[in-house]
Amino acid sequence: MTAEAQAFAAFFPPNPMKHGRVMGWDDHGRKIVKTVEGAPVTLQAITAHLGASGRNAGNALGYLPGFEHGTNVGAIDLDDKDFPGDAMPATLRAVLETCAGLNLEAYPERSSSGKGWHVWIFADDVLPWAVYRDALRVIVEKAGLPATVETYPNGDGASGRWIITPYSQALSEVSSITPRLGATYLELDDSQPIPVDY
Repeated sequence: MTAEAQAFAAFFPPNPMKHGRVMGWDDHGRKIVKTVEGAPVTLQAITAHLGASGRNAGNALGYLPGFEHGTNVGAIDLDDKDFPGDAMPATLRAVLETCAGLNLEAYPERSSSGKGWHVWIFADDVLPWAVYRDALRVIVEKAGLPATVETYPNGDGASGRWIITPYSQALSEVSSITPRLGATYLELDDSQPIPVDY
């Protein structure tokens, strides 16, 4: 385990009930995933995800960050199929401006496809899953987005659908992925990347 894995777990609390991994891509460009039910996320799994274990996990770790009864972090998933071409930058800006207007900490992460975005939103306190889900739905509505936009959490418990977490292989010494950022990473308002050990 590393200090970086512990810091990562503080921002993306390890789910106590399930997690998954991206195993690859099919012929249509869709993710092939494996979900492990009834298995909590461990610091060892996070260490491998970050590439700090000396072994390459090979597949990005995904989970719904939070605890048994609630969470303090969630994400709004902006897919390119819903906001093609020039619509995506305006959509991302609308979400970030809505969050800023509500005094919420929000950081964009370009999704692993390179075409969409995850907007990670952090709260000061752990809220019940359903409360956090409903708050994200209000942000989607206030930003003028369609109700079909996915949010995480999207259910009322820790066993809901998971999302790929950022910083896969950020600390790997053998990876060709950008050091300290990995395959995906959070960004500041001015599009500056936030390293995993920031």
